[in-house]
Amino acid sequence: MSETINTPRQETVTAGISEAKLLGSLKHLFASSFSVLGELMQNARRARASGVTFDFDPDQKTLTVCDDGTGIADFQNLVVLAQSGWDDETMLTENPFGMGLFSVLFACEEVTFRSRGRRLRVSIDAVVEKRAIAVDVDESAPVQGTRIEMRNLAPNLLPAKHEVPSAGIVGLARYEMVEELRAYAQGFAIPVRLNGEDLPRPFAQENIPGEKTDIGFVSVYGIHRAPDRQVVMVNAHAYNVYFLQGLPINGSAVRNGTPCVIVHLDNASFIPKMPDRAHLYDQERAFKRISTSLTELVERYLVDRKAKLTPKEFASRHWTECKVFRRLDLMNDVPWIPASLFFRIGAILESSERMMDRCTALATTAQGDPEAHLLSREDVEQGKFRIWRNTPYAPSASRAAALLLKVMQREEVLALADNLPEGHWLNLCTPDCEGFTFDVHASGCAGKADYHAGDWMSKVTIQLASQAEIVINDPDQRMTPLRCIVEDDWLLLPAGFTERKAFNADLPFGDHEAVCLVIGRGIRWDHPVDALSSYTDENDEYRDDWQENSARLWNALVSGLRGDSIADLVATALNTCTEVVASECHLPHMAVVRTTLAEPGTRVRNAPRMEVVCLQDDAFWESFAASFDSAGDTALKQRLRDAFVATVRPGEIIRTAE
Repeated sequence: MSETINTPRQETVTAGISEAKLLGSLKHLFASSFSVLGELMQNARRARASGVTFDFDPDQKTLTVCDDGTGIADFQNLVVLAQSGWDDETMLTENPFGMGLFSVLFACEEVTFRSRGRRLRVSIDAVVEKRAIAVDVDESAPVQGTRIEMRNLAPNLLPAKHEVPSAGIVGLARYEMVEELRAYAQGFAIPVRLNGEDLPRPFAQENIPGEKTDIGFVSVYGIHRAPDRQVVMVNAHAYNVYFLQGLPINGSAVRNGTPCVIVHLDNASFIPKMPDRAHLYDQERAFKRISTSLTELVERYLVDRKAKLTPKEFASRHWTECKVFRRLDLMNDVPWIPASLFFRIGAILESSERMMDRCTALATTAQGDPEAHLLSREDVEQGKFRIWRNTPYAPSASRAAALLLKVMQREEVLALADNLPEGHWLNLCTPDCEGFTFDVHASGCAGKADYHAGDWMSKVTIQLASQAEIVINDPDQRMTPLRCIVEDDWLLLPAGFTERKAFNADLPFGDHEAVCLVIGRGIRWDHPVDALSSYTDENDEYRDDWQENSARLWNALVSGLRGDSIADLVATALNTCTEVVASECHLPHMAVVRTTLAEPGTRVRNAPRMEVVCLQDDAFWESFAASFDSAGDTALKQRLRDAFVATVRPGEIIRTAE
């Protein structure tokens, strides 16, 4: 037995629109409550009006908009969604959506359109319910242009920034609608008036110099406005303002100051995102195109400037722009370079930010003349300035970074702050530090002490020396060997440092040991401990108390290695330790400091250490007298104690200068 299966006939569906639901929910599409202002301005411009006038009465909750354009030919177009009624040229160049005037209906309880001797009074309910709406003859309607009267404005159009009223236009300024209207008018193509006052249009095309490009009309500070001034970073959109069909896009209306770049986007090439037109359609791709076009504009400008200016003028005025727009290659054959690119090393600090702050910028002749702050290729090649490239940014940057920075500091070698493009003349006549090799010879070495550093350095062996000689060689032979004799300074070297140690050897961060040669008096410009730690806490705050404690410990170790007297060591400790405070009861007190050796069970002696003996203890004097006279004469003990006190004079009043 077989089963018969009936195949149903092919079904079809047809797209449609639930008009009532669409119209009823359309108001939720208008995200910006003030976008109605832009739509009213836009329609006046498209109607070829010479201007548009707004009359706002917040007390009566009314807004009246008038223009002298072509007027409304067919009132039916006002109430048909997606049917704009504009001519072919406007349709081609601006892509009107036919939705704008619906924002007017949602912005008030009732709106009246008057144009060409006729009148249409309409509400959103009448449109949603698809009622027949009469178009009446109106002798008061303008023969030319359009008058739009909005009654009972929506509450979201009436908020005030403060409640203190003022007369006239000044009083209106407190309403957000007025502030938004001013923002919309900034770059608009036709005049905009509010309650009889012309609103400023500083960024309208007719009011700014600029040029036509593939993205529209562009005005750049430093090119079209304020020529010969520094060109701004046009790709930093926070400093730019964009207009499409005369209205600000992407929240770029300017509240204060003047934007760096003003762009009136081409109406045919860019489409606003509906319904509020506050953003561009496919915005990421659109702004990528805008950025590319702006960058190309600046590049063409720089090429043109190079052809018109002398090499010195071009380097002085446009180095920054060439760097920002990645066209420093234009400077490759320009025999001048800004002095501001070079630094002399000041104090050597582990904190690269603090070290750069302490570096001294190279300054040349008279201030105020930008061309005075340039170095010439001739001076560099003749050795007037000694310049090294790829210098370390901090002592921990490489195994020999601290050594290299110290040599640069002593020999006043200039560090190049930026990398230059391949082919620049400076690269051809100055050495690259990353290839350097070193010979270091120390003489008069004596004594060693271990200092536990922390941060990137775990331990430093302090070693005294009377002199050190450093010879730096450049394998590329872009400089002759540099010989540096060091006295009264310090050198930080990797532990186990041997002759001809390569500069670019990897620095193992974490546990790392080094040797610090303290030569002569040791301190000249800076302190070694500053090269060992940044002294910053978990909040990245600099702790000067940590640095001070480290310096005290270092100084104590060095003082001990030098064999300073115990009196000097104690005096140094007391003078640098602010926590030690004496009181009145201490005036008769005395103590003796002696040096001892601790001998542990391993029979290996530890380093000598100091011990304090209190002279207030009777047992000391008894032992002293017993050692002086085995008979233990009590009178003698007392005489000795009195003589000691008379000599030392504890509690003596020392007169100091006021």
